[in-house]
Amino acid sequence: MPGGVHASQVLLFVLGGSQALVALLTLACALWLGASSASASEEVGDLLLLAGDASAVTALPFAVFGCWGLTTAARYGSGGPGTRLSALLYTTSVAALGVLLSSALPWMYGTGLRPALAAFVLLAADEAGEWFDGRP
Repeated sequence: MPGGVHASQVLLFVLGGSQALVALLTLACALWLGASSASASEEVGDLLLLAGDASAVTALPFAVFGCWGLTTAARYGSGGPGTRLSALLYTTSVAALGVLLSSALPWMYGTGLRPALAAFVLLAADEAGEWFDGRP
């Protein structure tokens, strides 16, 4: 595996793993808010329950993107052009979401956008195309 392809694989593992971790932490927050709503007053409990539901819904896209990134990175060794296409679509989607969510979640701008763009550039190189097409 060429160095650039291996570097993009590592970046996909990092991106997918961090998104899976964010999904788990967001889900844990949702469970904590839901449990806290039982011991709070009625109005505060309803607010905590609503915040927990919103956190649970927010965890879903992070989980989906995390699984997509980890699965694509794991298929680098055996995958063909479809794996490269999936990786290119994944990095483009993560970069786009990083830009869109940067106003609401400022940490997404640096943590998601830069590695996604770096992986995209590495995947767009000729050596990556040759590797995934089966011509080493």
